[in-house]
Amino acid sequence: MKLFDTEQAAITSHRAGVRRLMRFELKEQMKQLEKSLPNFNQFAMQLRNVMSVEGLKEDMLTTIADRAFLGEDELPRNNDDFMKLKQRARTRLPAVTEALCRMVNTIATEYTLLINQQTKMPSTVNRLKRDVESQIGYLLFNGCLSQMPWEQISNLPRYLKALRLRIEKQPANPDRDGKNAASVGLLWQNWEVAMDKQRKSDKFSQALVDFRWLIEELRVSLFAQELKTPFPVSIKRLEKIWAELC
Repeated sequence: MKLFDTEQAAITSHRAGVRRLMRFELKEQMKQLEKSLPNFNQFAMQLRNVMSVEGLKEDMLTTIADRAFLGEDELPRNNDDFMKLKQRARTRLPAVTEALCRMVNTIATEYTLLINQQTKMPSTVNRLKRDVESQIGYLLFNGCLSQMPWEQISNLPRYLKALRLRIEKQPANPDRDGKNAASVGLLWQNWEVAMDKQRKSDKFSQALVDFRWLIEELRVSLFAQELKTPFPVSIKRLEKIWAELC
């Protein structure tokens, strides 16, 4: 398993430092943004069971700052670089804000539909109940938006919808659902164990971090195939990738 060294940790810390400095430099814009996130009260209410109001707001501001202020740009090495970055950041801020608010609104809508479907589950499907609660907990929590890659935020509604469709389909073929759930569960368990070891060390594998998104795509493929995945995915493919990782 290829591991990143302390240089990667330094880059991550540098990025956070630049983001904080940029938020200070553009504090008036950030203050205004904090007061006027479009439709914030609506989706904050919808997500209140998984994210606190203040937690969601700060998470959104951090995510907006990271994407608008830095995005895919190289980190500034001197004052001239920083000032150029600041100008680009000021220009990008409105579009990034609008995009994130739109995505969070869709996430909140899908979460509400999922919760409504969850209440209809019979008391006997204990495995499915545990899976649903666990998956929601890993997808939606305070700080989740700023902790995941920007491109993954737009995938959250699809993951939530796939979970809802799984609940709807399970009664028609519980054996197939159970078999697929067992296969996914083994991959997830192995990933959790590896991640726990990683957290206890000073190094980390980005490939391991990214593997969890492959598992989310596998869930879509197995339980809600009609939603489609951006690339071919199967249990065998993920088992092969896992073997190469470890």
